[in-house]
Amino acid sequence: MCQRTADEVKKKWIDTKSSAKKKAQSMKKELGRTGGGPYPGGLTNLEEKVVTVIPKCSIDGIVNAIDIFAGKYAIYYT
Repeated sequence: MCQRTADEVKKKWIDTKSSAKKKAQSMKKELGRTGGGPYPGGLTNLEEKVVTVIPKCSIDGIVNAIDIFAGKYAIYYT
């Protein structure tokens, strides 16, 4: 039997959550693309379960958000 410390379990959860979030975001991006091509694949059972506990705005972004910094900062290229 494999035993892990609390820190190891916490790191494993953070890594698993991060990986599932990235894959879900990538899938969402791919679904919005045009031009055909093969479907990149779906989430595993574990990833699906992890994504259900992640806040939706964490994957989709904040919908209809107002950019309070729009126009306040300029980027100059030289």
